[in-house]
Amino acid sequence: MKIVFSVKAIYPFHGYGGVEKYIFNLAKHLVARGINVEIVAPVYKKKPGKETYEGINYTFLAPKISGFSDSSAGRIFEHIFGIQLSRYLSGIEFDVLHGVELTPYVYLHRKKRNKTIFHLFYDTYRKKPFHDKMFWLKYPFITLLKTNAVKYCISKADCVLTETPKQTEEMLEIFNAAPGKTFDLPVGVNLKAIGDAVSRNRDITREKTGLKAGDFVIISVNRIVPEKGIDYLADAFVLLRKKLPGARLILIGAGYQESAIISKLK
Repeated sequence: MKIVFSVKAIYPFHGYGGVEKYIFNLAKHLVARGINVEIVAPVYKKKPGKETYEGINYTFLAPKISGFSDSSAGRIFEHIFGIQLSRYLSGIEFDVLHGVELTPYVYLHRKKRNKTIFHLFYDTYRKKPFHDKMFWLKYPFITLLKTNAVKYCISKADCVLTETPKQTEEMLEIFNAAPGKTFDLPVGVNLKAIGDAVSRNRDITREKTGLKAGDFVIISVNRIVPEKGIDYLADAFVLLRKKLPGARLILIGAGYQESAIISKLK
């Protein structure tokens, strides 16, 4: 049996985010069970190509979208990648396409296609668009390229996967997804990886990072984008500092809200 995963970003090539690692670990466990797995993703270098990493076969197709994946423009590139993906899949043998987020959208338009799983992560449909100066100009494209695309994928896919039972309920309520084909696949935790990371970093101390013993420290490890709520954290931290002058905030991550958050904290 061969399963093809289609993703817009994958660990370790495009970063270390939750979804990137989620799919990588899922594929890794399937390979360990003797299943043939191929991950198809956008290029991370200049040219398309194939690689093998930890027993998993990777195929990288144009265009490169990692730098735009959190922006409205990223949806356009994601669908362009979807066109390339659909063409690629028509020329290979496989049994199931496990399409993550909106990558299977174009392929689901084919009359003759293989069984397709649509794996929807929470922020793909739930996050509110970032209200910048171009919001109303971008809104029609957000509706067309994201909201309507999600509805189409849910209606046409053979199976819809979500992260939690609550998200599954919302799929049924918001998009009228069919109960018999919508399931939640909980996010796993790699305890060994966490233990190894703790062991490697035991020598990191408050003193070495410039923190005092009495400092009240908040650490956030996230992409700095609206759906992660970092702007709310910044607002709360401003209030907290008035009562706890020794409070410190460490933000680990990057994203297109970064400059706005820094300005707010300053």
